[in-house]
Amino acid sequence: MNLEKQIAFWKDGAVSNLESAEILLAKGKRLESLFFCHLAVEKILKAHAIKKTRALPPKHHNLLRLQELADITLDESLVAFLAEMNEFAIEARYPIPFKEVPSLARCQQLLSKTQEIQKWLVSKLSA
Repeated sequence: MNLEKQIAFWKDGAVSNLESAEILLAKGKRLESLFFCHLAVEKILKAHAIKKTRALPPKHHNLLRLQELADITLDESLVAFLAEMNEFAIEARYPIPFKEVPSLARCQQLLSKTQEIQKWLVSKLSA
């Protein structure tokens, strides 16, 4: 297995998914945008997990478990962000009837936070 190619694959996917999240939110697709925000964070964490473990990442979507596997220390606010984003991976796949989709303002906040954490994690990947 070529680790560098695997890391690049997951990193590039994360960047692409964040672009998709931005487009979806601009089109008013809030839940779909949050799903792609989750996917963007998931993929960059999987790139870190590969770098740390030198093995393919697990086939799950739990951002907190991926963060632990990647051995990335986060402050409490970022851990809370990952926990909140985990909900959108589930909600988009298995919608809970009558659960309210976050407001446009909240979606914009979550997108902005996703952009920040992804930028930080991409820079940390290169270090």
